[in-house]
Amino acid sequence: MALVIALMGGLDDMLFILYFETFPEHWHGHYQLSGLASRVPEFYWIWLRYTGGGLLLAALCIVGPSNSARRGLRFLLASALIYSLLLCTIDHHPTHYFLPLIALTGPAVVAASTAASSKWMKWVITLFTLAGLWTTLWIGQVF
Repeated sequence: MALVIALMGGLDDMLFILYFETFPEHWHGHYQLSGLASRVPEFYWIWLRYTGGGLLLAALCIVGPSNSARRGLRFLLASALIYSLLLCTIDHHPTHYFLPLIALTGPAVVAASTAASSKWMKWVITLFTLAGLWTTLWIGQVF
């Protein structure tokens, strides 16, 4: 595709669009570490609320003896964390930024429940997450 654009003489336009949509559009020229870091807590707080607390419950379950469920949980949370590190510094947090993260959190909660050693903990993780999600949906607020 880039070759076709280059042959048609639009490479400079394509490069400018990629630059603009990546940097000025999302950070508005504010690249100071203090400014970027100040956005991080709000982003993760919103993600935690969108998952009904499931993100926190899943993260608490990464510690423990290694088994296939816990390895899967670690992989899912590490993938989500890596992806979220870019998003959390953007100066706005529209809901569509969270969709892939929420999609990764669901299987992470299932893996956390599977990795839990006691039956009551499996139920606690599942029921608390469902109660949190129900509460978030009942409130009906988009953060």
